Amino acid sequence: MKVRKLAAALTLVGLLALGAGSAFAHQPVLVDSEATEVLEPEISKAYFGKLLGEPHTYRIDSAVEFNLYVGILVPEDGSPKKDVAAEIFAGTELMAAIGGVGADWVTFYEPFGQNTYWDGGEYRTRAPAGVYTIKISSPDNQSKYSLAIGEIEFFDLEDRANALVVLPEIQREFFGTSPVEMVGTRFGDSLGGSRRSGRSSRRGRRSSRRGSAARSRIRAASNRQPLRSLRASGRCARRRA
Repeated sequence: MKVRKLAAALTLVGLLALGAGSAFAHQPVLVDSEATEVLEPEISKAYFGKLLGEPHTYRIDSAVEFNLYVGILVPEDGSPKKDVAAEIFAGTELMAAIGGVGADWVTFYEPFGQNTYWDGGEYRTRAPAGVYTIKISSPDNQSKYSLAIGEIEFFDLEDRANALVVLPEIQREFFGTSPVEMVGTRFGDSLGGSRRSGRSSRRGRRSSRRGSAARSRIRAASNRQPLRSLRASGRCARRRA
């Protein structure tokens, strides 16, 4: 239970510390079905899935022209199967195929969680409105994969809350490591950075409140001064009279 709480805390703090240019650019998605509907194809997402005897399909139905990006990766878990292929269809026409047994798989290091992937290639094009399907398969359909779709980096609060849930499971299921091992990585380092930022922010808020109070007193004093001057002038006038 303590391990789970620590993992959740690290994940949440790390996500809140993320900026637009962070190394973990894709929204993580755990795939639990053979068919997935992609609603925002330009938003960068990483779909983590396991083939269990059947191919997986991803369907895009866009009413407008859009930038289509697809990349196929295999997580390095000690015995990766570099045989996953991604086939991209426009309707029923094959547009491109990446990955697969014959691909030139190269290692890719992701420094935020200190995870290693095998990169089987990518495909991008300006796609007209229409229906597109991405088919993920391997010779025996028993492989793990990470499918990247979209290149626009975007995290709102809901996306960060979702990542809080799925990232620890991704570490366990796809990399064979405990989320606690992320301590000391850039992910874990963000914990200390967030604490420091929190302290600085609190000091800043206290300073701001003191400054605002001081400014209010100055304004009040300035507003009263003309009244005192007027009363003094009146007294002087009465004496002269």
